[in-house]
Amino acid sequence: MVFDLQILNEDASLNSFHSIGSLRFNPGDPFTIICRAIQPDKHNIRYSPATGATFSLTLTKSDGTTTVVKAGTQPFAGDDDSILSFAFTAGESTGMIGQNLTVSITEGAVVHAAILKNGLQSTAAEC
Repeated sequence: MVFDLQILNEDASLNSFHSIGSLRFNPGDPFTIICRAIQPDKHNIRYSPATGATFSLTLTKSDGTTTVVKAGTQPFAGDDDSILSFAFTAGESTGMIGQNLTVSITEGAVVHAAILKNGLQSTAAEC
């Protein structure tokens, strides 16, 4: 199964959200990535993972070797299981760079992955 990601606005709520393309963040500040899993092969309908599925997102820091792996949550579980959230602390975002996002959804023995090019954009280069 193929799935893609849409990055949603930071203040997304159930049935009130929009796609923002990518998330801009300040390294050293906390941030949350809210995304929606969609199925491009089925006209971009939402993808609702199976009950008990787990979610992870791995990001690389500017040294090129340090990674931060975050478990995701479903902020609207039971109502819209396609929306996932990944929260990063200020310490975790220090040294973080803009990059592609790779999200994995594990459903039992099956692991699905999606990559969103340029999903995360650091504002550090703009200062």
